[in-house]
Amino acid sequence: MIDVQRDIMDIYLISGEEQIDSEFFLSLEEWTETHMKIKTNFTDPMAISSKSTDKFKFKIKNPGLFISKASGQTMSLNSTDLEQETTIPR
Repeated sequence: MIDVQRDIMDIYLISGEEQIDSEFFLSLEEWTETHMKIKTNFTDPMAISSKSTDKFKFKIKNPGLFISKASGQTMSLNSTDLEQETTIPR
């Protein structure tokens, strides 16, 4: 079984300019040729900011897991840092 945090990526939650040290658990819901769906379950969701847009930062641990079907090439090392802004509903 794939453990998202152990095998695939590190995920950091940023609110404003600071990293939030909130405990959360990740589960891989879906992984297809075009996307991944990862469920985030916060231990204390009330500790997460509701006043601003928060940002998830993803650091891919093993780019070799991401292989282009068209070219057979793996994800390049310079594209392993990803960011996604989101509003986290309460």
